[in-house]
Amino acid sequence: MQKRKVILSMLLCAILFTVNLSAQNTGNRHINGGGTAVEFGKKSTFVFNAVETPGGITGNLVYHLRTFNVRFQMDLDCMIIRGNRATMSGTVTSITGENIPSYIFPGSRASFTIEDNGNGGNRDRISDVVFGANCIDDLDTYIRVQGNISIKN
Repeated sequence: MQKRKVILSMLLCAILFTVNLSAQNTGNRHINGGGTAVEFGKKSTFVFNAVETPGGITGNLVYHLRTFNVRFQMDLDCMIIRGNRATMSGTVTSITGENIPSYIFPGSRASFTIEDNGNGGNRDRISDVVFGANCIDDLDTYIRVQGNISIKN
């Protein structure tokens, strides 16, 4: 079962990477990133992308909050870029885990903000994923990311 989860996560990362390469080649505004962040003493993992297309914003977020053993996926439909910061929002499409809070369910809306501070190290930051927030909210990016976040405006 664990091997299947790893394979599925790797497949999703490959799909997100392919979508992002397509956006880069067409010059569309886009945001992508992934990595780990220590939350409540444990490493959470995440990967996301958002692309501006003629039809609107499309993208995905996969987040595994290990402290609560909760994993959820979102379809992103909004992206606001403000310099080296961006906020994205969307709808939860699936959730699995043992301690799922009642406010996280398929169809619930959430938002998060990222901060791109260059490549390498742990300079990039991310906010909490806030349920009930929306894309216009510029959330506090206090969580250091080990990985990379990239904004192309």
